[in-house]
Amino acid sequence: MSNDFSELMASIEAEAEAEGPDGIRRLNELRTRYRLANQLITLRREARLSQSELAGMTGILQSEISRIERGITAPNENTWARLVAPLGYELALVPSTRRDPVPA
Repeated sequence: MSNDFSELMASIEAEAEAEGPDGIRRLNELRTRYRLANQLITLRREARLSQSELAGMTGILQSEISRIERGITAPNENTWARLVAPLGYELALVPSTRRDPVPA
């Protein structure tokens, strides 16, 4: 299965590169969206909170939290801040670990 996923990712990356800078930018945006969604899921689970409980603490609908965690919705920074605050986190900029520059 991991081989299938690796092949899928290689195909997606090749398609993005073929599209040029815009394709690479969109791929990088999707990577960021899914990375943040994964981090939210991990933090929420570590806190032993359901989506409904986090919704009650933040005032953000459970259905919206579900869409964010599935990578369907890209929340703004205010929404991210509201989601992570009850989990003991805040938004911050960190140095990139990527080696390839992001196209402008």
